[in-house]
Amino acid sequence: MTAAIAAGTTASGGRYNGVAPDSPIIACKTSFDDTELYQIYDYLIQLVDSKQVRRLVVSNSYGSYVCAPPPVTREDPFPSIVALAVAKGIVVVFAAGNNHVVVCGSDPTQCAPNTIWGANSMDEILSVGTVNRDNRMGQPPIQAGDYTHRDSSRGPGQLTQNSTKPDCVAPTYGEVMWGCGYSAMEWWGTSGAAPQVAGLAALMLAKNPSLTPAQIQTIIKNSCINIGLPPSCAGAGLIDCLTAVNTA
Repeated sequence: MTAAIAAGTTASGGRYNGVAPDSPIIACKTSFDDTELYQIYDYLIQLVDSKQVRRLVVSNSYGSYVCAPPPVTREDPFPSIVALAVAKGIVVVFAAGNNHVVVCGSDPTQCAPNTIWGANSMDEILSVGTVNRDNRMGQPPIQAGDYTHRDSSRGPGQLTQNSTKPDCVAPTYGEVMWGCGYSAMEWWGTSGAAPQVAGLAALMLAKNPSLTPAQIQTIIKNSCINIGLPPSCAGAGLIDCLTAVNTA
């Protein structure tokens, strides 16, 4: 699902184009063990260091489904190698998480408490929440069928030091690639929002390969549409792909 959202293409027989159609995909299968994730990032860094890959965007649609901060620091192996990847010029995008209501039972109308954990909350990465077709995540007025978007995790984030997470939000609803076919879904979670931002970063790099991860993060955030939600709910707002690409 996430690969199709980021880079699917009708030219290869898909029903829809992704955000960045035809972008090459490096698929990394994982059981989400931290040691294995470290090895994957080490492999991706080697591809960049050896110049087998010029520019790379890593989309991460997973996180910790807990309601209290897990015992993780920036100095731990996985956050450390994520930071190293960004320092090497790799753009890293994470789903903010889907913890707010179903996992943690928090008030959907509030942009607290914090439920964005670990590497998903680091300053260097782009952390992405999600909204419905009305650009809401459970705030009044509640529309029929928008309950699931209330789960989008709220900031400011566990490991952030100089910013508030999420950085932005992307909309998730409607038909999407699922399994070996397509399914109409009420939402795709923050897992479906993150690859939209990864695809946007890929489009920006296609236009301007010299952009740094920090520049891409700044352009995306500065080009977001204000949807009237506090930063700990929606970050800078809803992504605006056209403005971001034109700025790049």
